Amino acid sequence: LDKKDVAEQVRQAEANLKVAEASLPPASGESAAAAGARVALESAQADLKRIESLKEQGLASEQAWEQAKARAAGAAAQYQAVLDQERAAQARYEQAQAALELARSQLENATVTAPIAGVVASLPVQAGQTVGPGALVATIVNMERVKIEVNVPEKDVVHLKEGQAAEVRIASLKGKEFTGKLTSLAPAADAKTRSFLGEVTLENPGYVLKPGMFAEVRLATETRRGVVVVPQDAVILEGDKQVVYVVSDDKAHRREVKLGLGNDEVVEVLSGVKEGEDLVVTGQDYLEDGVPVTVEGRGEGK
Repeated sequence: LDKKDVAEQVRQAEANLKVAEASLPPASGESAAAAGARVALESAQADLKRIESLKEQGLASEQAWEQAKARAAGAAAQYQAVLDQERAAQARYEQAQAALELARSQLENATVTAPIAGVVASLPVQAGQTVGPGALVATIVNMERVKIEVNVPEKDVVHLKEGQAAEVRIASLKGKEFTGKLTSLAPAADAKTRSFLGEVTLENPGYVLKPGMFAEVRLATETRRGVVVVPQDAVILEGDKQVVYVVSDDKAHRREVKLGLGNDEVVEVLSGVKEGEDLVVTGQDYLEDGVPVTVEGRGEGK
């Protein structure tokens, strides 16, 4: 939209408003024209009344009465015409006001202003293209903070609450990790997936997170402190049994363990090993119970 044309329309509307304002009657009281017409009407009506009285007494002719009646009717018509003109002037003024407001609104809308701060993600229109009301002319993305949608299974949703921390990993950013918060959790499951839609919000320093990226989100469903944990890599499966190898007296000893909560790195041990015992974390698949081993490094048990 060419702002020069619209600005000219505003100037024309302002001039029209001034012209209409000059024709307005006084805001209070009568205008001089209305007062003059009213006085003339009152005089003509009084004269008509006087002649009617004389006519009844036989002192005035029919012609004089007719002339007086015509003068009163003319004065009434003139007074009404003045009032109509003043009402028309008021209507023209209000119309000019509305035209000016419309022109100013069009001038303001001639510049498309972003409703939010952000980054322009797309411009689906080109300069000179005609668009209608409500047409999409730009997509703006607020990159300061991003939101990630997650589908939470039914078995986990009862353990989550809004506001809890969330760990986010972005594979396309070489596995870079971020920390966010679970900001919303649907009160009802999706009818198709039977999962609960959640929303994780996190800061986006440097705008490295882009809309459409895939993220891996980790939410703690339960937390335990003061328990014995072992590296996930230390546990091997033997059928339906979970086994670790404990080093004692330079020998590897096979232990069946019962596991509890875990994550990608460590898992809770409910029974089978004690805090402080040394575990084999590399090469345990090739060990047997009681074989001699050489310890090259020791980690700190927890």
